[in-house]
Amino acid sequence: MDIRDPALYSLIINTTQFTIAAAVELLATLVRRPEFATTEAGRKIVVDRRLASLVEVALARDPKTRSRRITVDTADGVVTLGGVTEAERAEKIVREVPGVKEVKIVQIEIPWPAGM
Repeated sequence: MDIRDPALYSLIINTTQFTIAAAVELLATLVRRPEFATTEAGRKIVVDRRLASLVEVALARDPKTRSRRITVDTADGVVTLGGVTEAERAEKIVREVPGVKEVKIVQIEIPWPAGM
């Protein structure tokens, strides 16, 4: 992917053509438009992602869970952990994160190849 490709962006401001003050004014005007208004669904996504980040940081700080590949999913304060090998420890850590209402552990079964 070429990050210089203008098709990747919704808005491009050429700062060689505008002063920084004019660019800021343009952005300030745009964010007040209705299509940029925050929705309840958008707020929920941000809250869920914030909680997931806090959980990931808490797991990364613990010496027993930091090296594990634990997936974190959040929805309305419910945290689902996947691929957990230190399940009890991970659950204890996650329950201490502010905003967590419930913790679910999903163990991933890896099937053995036929004949083993």
